[in-house]
Amino acid sequence: MRQLMRLSMNQISRICLSLLSNPGYISRYLTESVLNRKSRRKPLDLELPWFPYAAIDFLHAYLDPDMNVCEYGCGGSTLLFSERVKAVYAIEANPKWFTSVSQRLKENSVSNVRIGLCPFDLEDVAKFKKSDYVHAIPDDESDVIVVDG
Repeated sequence: MRQLMRLSMNQISRICLSLLSNPGYISRYLTESVLNRKSRRKPLDLELPWFPYAAIDFLHAYLDPDMNVCEYGCGGSTLLFSERVKAVYAIEANPKWFTSVSQRLKENSVSNVRIGLCPFDLEDVAKFKKSDYVHAIPDDESDVIVVDG
């Protein structure tokens, strides 16, 4: 109950509306979200992206082992992609999160992921537009590009 209290009424309303619109996801939500909060497992621990279940299901069906993925923001999605595609290039701005995800990849012996650490400062829009973060997409073709950062 304490976990629910941390959510705003707007967040609770959106979750309820989404689950009512997609009743097939109710047991999955309870298992992966609510019950795992007790054990304090995060999406990185679950190797899940912060995507709607419909998007995760789409990706499971869409991705194939010959694909390359580029993503802004790394985490559970990076681990999910690493199991399903040839190569993943993730662009991360947060040094602490970069370290956490890099450590998890190392623990899991993942070898098909590269993460570029590209911090930026939004205080100066002109500098942001020229930043490594904005221009970090690799030159080689990506089959999927995800912006989650």
